[in-house]
Parts: sequence; C-alpha cells; structure tokens
Amino acid sequence: MTKQQYIKMNRGINDSRDLPEEYLSSIYDEIADNEIKMRVTSQGRPGKPTSAASEWNIWILFIESVLDICECQYV
Repeated sequence: MTKQQYIKMNRGINDSRDLPEEYLSSIYDEIADNEIKMRVTSQGRPGKPTSAASEWNIWILFIESVLDICECQYV
C-alpha cells in the first residue's frame, strides 16, 4: 500500500472529518519503518507466528494506541 492509498483509506475517520495529512503520513512512515515481519524458517519461508492470539493482541494494542493519539490531539 502506498502512502497516498493509506491517506485516502483513512479519510473521514475523525468524526467524519479528515485527520491532517501530515499526521497520517507520520503514522504511515512509522509503520513502514517498523513493519511486523514473520520469522523465516530454515527453508526460507515465513514461519507460523507463535500464536494467533498474541499476534492479534499486538494489532489490538497498536490500533488502540492510534485511536488514543487521535482522540487526544484531534477531537
């Protein structure tokens, strides 16, 4: 996904208003710089995550932190 696609996808998420493009751009850059990578097995293929629940919890924590930032700065 490109940065422009990410920004377009997140239009209207702040009580039907757009978040500042600079803000969304910084979130995109942070995700791109610290992307979640799967472990690679000895065969050179992605391995299974340690557990689906722990991976899911990581995503929930990430989304909650983004929502907290949005609430504090833009609502």
